[in-house]
Amino acid sequence: MTAGIVPSELRTTVRLAAREVREAAFRALLAAGASGGEGAAAAEAVLWAEAADGSGVASLLEELARVRVKNSPVHLERTSALAVLSDGGGRGPMLLGPLAADLAVAIGQPVFSPGTTSIAVMEAVARTAAMVSGSALAVLADGSRSLAVPDGRVFRAADPTPFPAPDGMPGVILFKSPGTPEDGVELGGLAEAAMANGLRVAAEPWAVVYAASRRFLVPES
Repeated sequence: MTAGIVPSELRTTVRLAAREVREAAFRALLAAGASGGEGAAAAEAVLWAEAADGSGVASLLEELARVRVKNSPVHLERTSALAVLSDGGGRGPMLLGPLAADLAVAIGQPVFSPGTTSIAVMEAVARTAAMVSGSALAVLADGSRSLAVPDGRVFRAADPTPFPAPDGMPGVILFKSPGTPEDGVELGGLAEAAMANGLRVAAEPWAVVYAASRRFLVPES
């Protein structure tokens, strides 16, 4: 490499420890009005998604842009085929995902979470729920399907089947699965590697997330 020339990737990315990504995501979400529990769960999803395919920080920005109302109630409407979550406060799949996953396990019915986010964010949510509940969870989105099994493995595959969203709304569906992946790419060891080696994160969206995180101050103990 010629001295003084920096690869474009290094100019447009920053190297961060997993702790930095998690903490900034958590603070930015709390500053936007999320609860401590919502923020902690979503921050873990951001970290896992960033390690999986680089989509975590960008998805966090998408979520921050739509959250407007603090402490708004979440509504659940059940049909014979699907349970549908909705929230007037603007929370999308990143914040509603853990609730959708818990409901999918508890009621044994597919749960639809409206809004757009990266598939990796929802894989992270399903992975956590599967490890806690001991039940495999599937994630169905437009053009892909994933499976999270209780031992922490996640499988992702393309799915050309038309997405069965209610009224054509964008979103994701989570449901309990037998947990026997037949195909798909296994996404293994991603978060663990990030913990040890750090992540390269796109500099521009990271700067926005970091600025948002500075709006939340941790009280002195």
